[in-house]
Amino acid sequence: MDLKALTDRDSATRPSAILSLAMESFNSTTSPTGSPISDLIDENESADECENTDACSSFEKSYGIECEEAVSLQSVYVLHLDACFQDASVKLISGLSDYRCIVYDISTYLTATFSSIVHEDVITDVKIVAEGEQKFYTGSLDGTIKLWDLRTPASPALIFKDDSDGDANLKPISCFDVSSDQKFVCGGTPLVEADSYLLFWDSRKSSVLGGYWETHTDDVTQVKFSARQPNLMLSSSTDGLVNLFDVSHSNEDDALQNSFNVDAAVRKLRWFDQERTFGCITDMETVQMWRADDAEPTQQFDRQTLGKAIELKSWKNAYACDVYAASVDDALILSGSNVGKGDYLKLAKLADGELNPYATFEKNKQLVRCSCYDARHDKFITAGESGVISVWKAEEYTGEKMSLKERTKKKRSHLST
Repeated sequence: MDLKALTDRDSATRPSAILSLAMESFNSTTSPTGSPISDLIDENESADECENTDACSSFEKSYGIECEEAVSLQSVYVLHLDACFQDASVKLISGLSDYRCIVYDISTYLTATFSSIVHEDVITDVKIVAEGEQKFYTGSLDGTIKLWDLRTPASPALIFKDDSDGDANLKPISCFDVSSDQKFVCGGTPLVEADSYLLFWDSRKSSVLGGYWETHTDDVTQVKFSARQPNLMLSSSTDGLVNLFDVSHSNEDDALQNSFNVDAAVRKLRWFDQERTFGCITDMETVQMWRADDAEPTQQFDRQTLGKAIELKSWKNAYACDVYAASVDDALILSGSNVGKGDYLKLAKLADGELNPYATFEKNKQLVRCSCYDARHDKFITAGESGVISVWKAEEYTGEKMSLKERTKKKRSHLST
């Protein structure tokens, strides 16, 4: 990889403290849509969100709580999750609003194996290294991406940063990802003066290789490498663009393979299993499906359509949390309502070009900020604004509002700050 050196730029200073404080406020006081919850709630909405009077009977299945855990006795959000489902012992990485990271073993009902303050500013993402499950990454607005090894957890094994302008002027990391072959780390930045950056590191070294800064004009929100083709990478921004790069090329112009106009700030990106296809969620709560070679989305659904698919009385309260591949042609959209405590959480399924009700999550306790999906075992993991991590397992659904089998493992103690 031959990237443009960052010294080619005349200015690369850290944005003012106002930006950092503003983004911290976003991460700690807003709904998953990025808007204050009070602005999204319909005050006339009843507590029972389900539009169907037959107890949401349109839903085909239900997920019940297998186990769950509160991350703290204090008011703490869970902002980010990542998990590896390859082995029997499943590790779950969580990034919290108090700058902590907690690692759990899901196979032992969310036993915490690591808990520490890992950054000096808002954590913007976490990534687990699938091989061996002993290493994971955390990124932050403090300008660093850190590699941690659970075998030597006292300090990070490596710290990736762009210190080309000195340690006092590190570029904040708004998002990051690691290539599937574990060779490269890429971090996106907010707008720094006139530029937003995609920074690259060799995963074995802490010095920055170089970067791209001409393809986005506003804050970079997501960076995602393809699991099938390690050189392919998507990036998204509040400028409304999703860009596709082949990072094996020597310069930014050659690396840029396609640019997709989503027409709204992109909040979430996800590659699907089928080659060169992806889904995205915008801050307008629209969901789009794309093929990497097309100029238009193959499918797109607005907030009203999403609200109808999960049977909300008022579609204005709908939010989209994440999108997952269900099969080669189908997708699952995890979504809910901002009303009340945010306990209304459902799955909509995209099949044959239509979005329909699919599954319920009974006894959800919060607005969900982040999630993981184990397709092999049909399990979801959710976390969010109440600081609760829940593991969900598919159960037989009767089409009624019933008390599901209680599977929550009650623990005598909780991790506290």
